[in-house]
Amino acid sequence: MKFNTILYACLFKSGGKFSNIENFVTFTMSFSNNPNIDSKKSFTNELFTTINNIKLKYSNREIGDNEAKLILVCRDLEILYSKINYIWEDFSIDMTMYLNISMDILKSIGLNVTPPHLELVDKFPKPFAHIEGAALCPDKFDELKYNIKSGIYFRKDKLIPIKSHLTLGHEIIHSIIGNKNPELLARGLEEGICEFLGVLYCGAKIFNQEVVLNYFKYRRLKFSGHSQKFKLYIDYFRMASFIYANYGLEGIVHLVKGGRKLIKEVEIKLSNNEINSLSLPGSPTSIIDEIYRMSSYVSMLFSENETVSPMSYLISKNLQGDNNIDSVIKKLNLNKEQAKKSLREIETRIFGLLIDNESIEYSDLHNILKLHTYRYEI
Repeated sequence: MKFNTILYACLFKSGGKFSNIENFVTFTMSFSNNPNIDSKKSFTNELFTTINNIKLKYSNREIGDNEAKLILVCRDLEILYSKINYIWEDFSIDMTMYLNISMDILKSIGLNVTPPHLELVDKFPKPFAHIEGAALCPDKFDELKYNIKSGIYFRKDKLIPIKSHLTLGHEIIHSIIGNKNPELLARGLEEGICEFLGVLYCGAKIFNQEVVLNYFKYRRLKFSGHSQKFKLYIDYFRMASFIYANYGLEGIVHLVKGGRKLIKEVEIKLSNNEINSLSLPGSPTSIIDEIYRMSSYVSMLFSENETVSPMSYLISKNLQGDNNIDSVIKKLNLNKEQAKKSLREIETRIFGLLIDNESIEYSDLHNILKLHTYRYEI
């Protein structure tokens, strides 16, 4: 097992105040001595060593932007370290078992289909060998055109517990939808439905609510690092959540069974505000259940923009009602120039403060700090 792979999986369970899980893991690994682990004990020991390596980089120093990032990363790792006895599991990556469990869940809501072919590969089959992603889901049209077996392919070198399992849920829905109109490109609302049904719905049934919400917070709702193409995943998840709220699971399942042509027709109507012309089975969700709460939180209630630089986050955690900027700088041993810049950042990026000359006239940080959406950029 790789230390970074298990660290990634553990963070889905422990959480943190970072805004981008990939960047957090990459940054942490630059302080790790041993990339290979074989047990809970070896992982815990390496985590402890990594934490101490980071501390050596900021201890007894004036705190600037770099030191602030080190301090906050260290705190998130210490939280993980304190929870390790509660969150540790086998962390095996049995994709076939997860596929079978997911198919049983989907069968229970009316999607009684044959499980797709699943294969773990070193490289994706041609002509997709150049793709750098973790998963690929060629359909029947690809099978006829390129002579490759339709199904789900995962790169072996990119398998990560929890992340890969939830991604498999996403790809399963693609494989079902692609049984109809496979000649059409899989994108748009189809991606949103795959996220809703394959990741959120199946994921919540197999893992727990916190793990699935962390997946969305640190991947789909991460503050930085998203290309425009991948921002569309969360945009269309919002559209799928709208369908669930107004037509329930019956409406979602109807679209999955209907295939790509039907999904694209509905996508166009919703995007063009032609809601009254929709003709879907089902009725508005009358019970606020776990799925409704989770989808609402991800699609409507979580703000990825409540994010500031590490220095700004560190200062906001330590102001403690002190409205004199210089006294805060002295108390925390902050670099004066960078600290004042960061205080202004809190004002201009999230309007958490109102500053006049050298004084903090108004502050809402005591409330902002209570928000789970408040994070530091990494």
